[in-house]
Amino acid sequence: MDGNPVDITIIESSAEFWKGIPYSARSSVNSLTITNFGEFVPVAEKNQFVAWLENNRELWMNDLRVKGGVTATKWLDSNRRAINEGQWDEIYIPRYLFGEYLQEKIHIEIEKAQINEKVRVRYLQGLATDVRKNGSLNYEIKVSDKSPLGIWVQTVKVVLCIGSPPVKPIELLSNGSSYTYINDTYFPSLTDNIKTIRSVLSAVPKEEDRNILLLGSNASSLELLYLINTTPELNTRLNKVLVLSHSGNLPNRINTYQDSNYEFDNMNLLKIQDSFSSEDLMIAVEKDVSIASSKAINVADIYYRLSDFIVELLEKLDYSEKKKFHCLYGADFSKLIRRAGAEYRDAASELERSGKLEILKGSLLYVKPATDSANAAVAVYQPYDNNGEKSLPLHFPLIINCGGFETLDTDSSSELISNLLLRNFCERNCTGRGFKVNDKFEASEGLYIMGPLLGGIFNDKTKLWHVENAKSIFYLANLLVNELPLGDIKKKLARSNKLLEKDDQVLRSAKN
Repeated sequence: MDGNPVDITIIESSAEFWKGIPYSARSSVNSLTITNFGEFVPVAEKNQFVAWLENNRELWMNDLRVKGGVTATKWLDSNRRAINEGQWDEIYIPRYLFGEYLQEKIHIEIEKAQINEKVRVRYLQGLATDVRKNGSLNYEIKVSDKSPLGIWVQTVKVVLCIGSPPVKPIELLSNGSSYTYINDTYFPSLTDNIKTIRSVLSAVPKEEDRNILLLGSNASSLELLYLINTTPELNTRLNKVLVLSHSGNLPNRINTYQDSNYEFDNMNLLKIQDSFSSEDLMIAVEKDVSIASSKAINVADIYYRLSDFIVELLEKLDYSEKKKFHCLYGADFSKLIRRAGAEYRDAASELERSGKLEILKGSLLYVKPATDSANAAVAVYQPYDNNGEKSLPLHFPLIINCGGFETLDTDSSSELISNLLLRNFCERNCTGRGFKVNDKFEASEGLYIMGPLLGGIFNDKTKLWHVENAKSIFYLANLLVNELPLGDIKKKLARSNKLLEKDDQVLRSAKN
């Protein structure tokens, strides 16, 4: 790369650059990977990450023990032998360690590139809230920082890596006055919310009223159950945590055992048919999963065979039906086969055995103040099998939203997402969970999407309905790197030096 270096501005709302929510302080140091090390770590990073873990073993183990307390000590004791023997693949690691590794690695690579004058990198902490086009040459990004009006950053190319859409709020709970409501378990951070749980439970005088209502049974719900079970000051204070969700099921426990004998009767019938529809495929999957569950077969134990079978049958569909399955049924298929590691799932089972966890299938209808208990709510729900109303037989001083993410629309609680759609820089893809992109990952010319907002991507290059795990994101990021025309960027940057200098003056003025 001859001539001037490429200027890169990194905009991040958090003080922790390069980590994202899952691997940063917004999670807990005791938060584990939902799948084991072998499945979680991207192949290209595995050897380097293992080397980092082993070279820094005493450092991170002491750090984890100090910050994570009893929960971390228990995890270290349970996994010490596998760690000492280098048997990493079956371990469910504290995922903040991956964030520490990535941050260190990226900083080293940036320093090398800057020393070699390949790039100039500047960091800007603030929240990106808007994007506009300056003629045909540059984008301008509005960043809300400590200044009253924010600043506009000018750039030739934009790579949008803002993670998942915001958590979908439950409107009927947002104005609760007689109870405590947590809408997002990771805001301001999971650690802060654990402190809130401790504070709320401690303030309730009657043990029978120290209850928590969790709405949703996804990974974040399971993570909370793990932390509640392994934190003595929470577990001993808790009377009961009730999980209310549409499925009525937590993710399935991942075992080393895999069932090789289960017959997918309905899917096998499709296999011998000359043609079938995407709807036929989904119906067959649901029937076979239902039959497995009725026979007490853990879906996680047939996960790999089921996944391979789906891939095989998808190849038999024509293009339009394949896209229809991808758009309409892919997310539902992922929900059917949700899995979680032993530590997480066993913690929930321990709570169930002790009578402190109950899981119900249904939908919340409304909440109302408890008439015979201060600072608590009564919840009314609709059971899954009828249209009636039923009150949960507990008082809840604390209700926590563990539901899913918002769909993408102009009413999004993310100002940036809303503005991108309003300005027609981005368009929802067929799933409503991600942005439509071309095979270069562009939502608009020069505006690239990376990360979970690619969920639902369907083009000639790749087809994924779910982009929430590290492996998928690393895979897509490597494809994107090959599409970024750095040489073209440099030519445009050279033509817009005056504008960049003006932008630098704006930045200096804002900092002063």
